[in-house]
Amino acid sequence: MSKKVVFGVIFSILSAFVVFTSQQNKINNTGAGLINQSFEESIALYATVRVLNGVISVAQGTQISPPGVTITIGEILDPINDLVERFSLLVLLSVASLGVQKILLGLFTADIFFYVLAGCVVVANITYWVSGSFRYGYIYKITAIVVFLNFSIPVMSISNDMVYNHFAKDHYDIKALNDKLHTSTTNMQSTNKRQPPPSKEQSFIAKLGSKIKDTISLKFYRQKMENYKQFAKDSTVYIIDLFIIFVFKTIVFPLIFLFLFYQVLVLRIERYNGQKDKYGQNSIYR
Repeated sequence: MSKKVVFGVIFSILSAFVVFTSQQNKINNTGAGLINQSFEESIALYATVRVLNGVISVAQGTQISPPGVTITIGEILDPINDLVERFSLLVLLSVASLGVQKILLGLFTADIFFYVLAGCVVVANITYWVSGSFRYGYIYKITAIVVFLNFSIPVMSISNDMVYNHFAKDHYDIKALNDKLHTSTTNMQSTNKRQPPPSKEQSFIAKLGSKIKDTISLKFYRQKMENYKQFAKDSTVYIIDLFIIFVFKTIVFPLIFLFLFYQVLVLRIERYNGQKDKYGQNSIYR
């Protein structure tokens, strides 16, 4: 049995597998579920980040005024506020990207697109068995592009989720980090509302002694300042971790995956089309 026949049989089996897999929609449904999960996760995180931004804005407009001193909270919270604003933009872009993926997935899994895919696969197989080669390369390239469009988004979503769960989730758990950020925001709101205990009616001598005592200790104001500093420290760590994982999941991994998938599925066919090796045979068979 010649190599051409063997390759033709393999090509036909792969074609049947592609059509059957597309018709079953299992991969597409799994990918759609993961995209919806990521979309809801991103929406929840965006809401938390916007609340955090509002809480910081309120805190920046307040002052701590212990006896004889005025401290502006904005000096402490300016860096974290800049980071929150940049991160909120990244999350918003992520939400938009996932929304576009949902639209494209719905388009490429529609019945009419399945018929286009099946038609291209049938034409490609007939062309191969009639000509015995990949002479008409544009037919195979069009078929490869249609297959790429049909499977790229769901396969990318599944692969992205697998990589995240096995290699990144232990250190960058998005849900856990979002919960921690929400807790930090709640604590910040409580700190903003906290006021020093009201002074009781006292004589002049008692008030003077109380004033001196407050000036020396400043316990309440020191604690409030420590709370703001701890909030800034914790929130910075959570947001940087979220920034890292969102850049990986929404930018780095999808670009690398789509590039490699396109290289393997489409450009290889174009590269081998019509090229001969030193024995005068199509190089795809070697």
